Amino acid sequence: LKENMKSIITLLIATSCVVAPLTLTAQTPVLINSFTNPTPAAGDFFGLGVAALGNERVLVGAKNIATTPISTNVGAVYLFHTNGTLLTTFTNPISPSFGYFGDCFGKAIATLGSERVFIGSPHDLKVYLFTTNGALVKTFSTPNPDDQSFGLAISAFGNGRILIGAPESNWDNDSYDWFGAAYLYSTNGALLKTFSNPDKSSVSELGSSVAAFGSDRVLIGASGYYPGAAYLFN
Repeated sequence: LKENMKSIITLLIATSCVVAPLTLTAQTPVLINSFTNPTPAAGDFFGLGVAALGNERVLVGAKNIATTPISTNVGAVYLFHTNGTLLTTFTNPISPSFGYFGDCFGKAIATLGSERVFIGSPHDLKVYLFTTNGALVKTFSTPNPDDQSFGLAISAFGNGRILIGAPESNWDNDSYDWFGAAYLYSTNGALLKTFSNPDKSSVSELGSSVAAFGSDRVLIGASGYYPGAAYLFN
């Protein structure tokens, strides 16, 4: 009887440890909502820049929203609730300097916490910090006099910093190309660090893309004419 009981207990334990194979079923994406241009016109590039703000709000950029005359493309960024309600419209704080081509205000967007919004205006070499009600808090300008694209890529970093890409900076006459750069700022406007191209012989346009990585690392892309690369810095 003891031997039989041993066999039964062993069988029960073995049976309880059998793991059923995991079956994954492909899911069809469900469209929740569509956000459309509040002032639609051809060439506005509505949707060129997007960012999520918290759990219930989204930002959508339109770099060529025009005023009258059409030769003044100021750009705009729209803050929507996820139900589609337009909450705030952010507009370029200054008159655009690039006329018909605009300053690309709204091409790059980043959020910091739940109440602050960064918007790049790379043709004007500026990045703006707004509150979600549209109030301008701070303007960040390029520290490099030969820069051509400061603010083309931006990423919020931690609780009080912003990483700004400037791929068309540091022009080199020998290679006839931009080495690029990226800049880390405090939200009070202080420049904290400059990231330079670590391999000027084989890559160009550092700062084409930027991303925060944890609390002490940044990822910066260099996507110029050469094969390209991405670099992880502390």
